[in-house]
Amino acid sequence: MASRSDFTNEEWQILETAPEAAGLAVLAANPVGAVKEREAMFEAWRKSTEQPFADNQLVLTLIRNRDPWSEEMRLRTSHEEALSILPADQTKAWAIEQCRQAMALLEAKGTPEDRESYGRWVMYLAKNVAEAVRSGLSYVDPAEQGVMNAIAAALKLRL
Repeated sequence: MASRSDFTNEEWQILETAPEAAGLAVLAANPVGAVKEREAMFEAWRKSTEQPFADNQLVLTLIRNRDPWSEEMRLRTSHEEALSILPADQTKAWAIEQCRQAMALLEAKGTPEDRESYGRWVMYLAKNVAEAVRSGLSYVDPAEQGVMNAIAAALKLRL
């Protein structure tokens, strides 16, 4: 199992950014409920420690390494402002690239369990964003589902 010490600071930043990028790409696909979706991402991040993928020490470290509530202003000022001027397809492309890079790092330095748990965590966050506007209903907008499918492919997951 990989740990923080197995990655450079730049590599660790990629592992931290990909989950946020996935959530923001889903949000950009259908920004109807942006505020609710953003809140759902932060709430899902907080609740991630209760999910089965958090049994993986690498994923648990990533989850606990950041307080999503204190990160909210940073996200708003950096990612969201930068991405708000980008079309949804460019936001999606950025997120997919972040996920591909994260998976390449985990393929090089992690275990199959690390890759599976990390991918499940990223998809958990993305799904919570997609379902936020519909108050927990299983329905996901087709545009959001398309983004989630592309992210899953970048993470080499089967949905």
